[in-house]
Amino acid sequence: PENMQLLKEVKEHLGSINQILIAFNGLTVYTASADFTINQWDTANVERIATLSGHKNNVRCVVTAGGTRLFSASDDKCIIEWDMSTAKPRHVMTVSYTHLRAHETPEHLVCRLLLEKKKNTFQ
Repeated sequence: PENMQLLKEVKEHLGSINQILIAFNGLTVYTASADFTINQWDTANVERIATLSGHKNNVRCVVTAGGTRLFSASDDKCIIEWDMSTAKPRHVMTVSYTHLRAHETPEHLVCRLLLEKKKNTFQ
């Protein structure tokens, strides 16, 4: 639209961004990247708060649970629950791709399992 303007351009990832997630409170944004990392952003000043490193391949998706827990899924076949106070992995779960549904890609499986398992696996 005509009335939109670019507020700030940021170039913090070394690879493409696969997903942008706005947290429930609207104050934080997460970007999942092909550079194997997740960046956490403060929306008020568009500044990076933290870089989460722990995956060994392309990060496909991130999901928050209740606004206090963050989970990520990657092509390294791992789902990580992050300790947001330290920006370090809290739990890592390896995922098998033997349960692919028809027409489901491995990254869709990881995201589906992440959504299905986040409450049960990481409690």
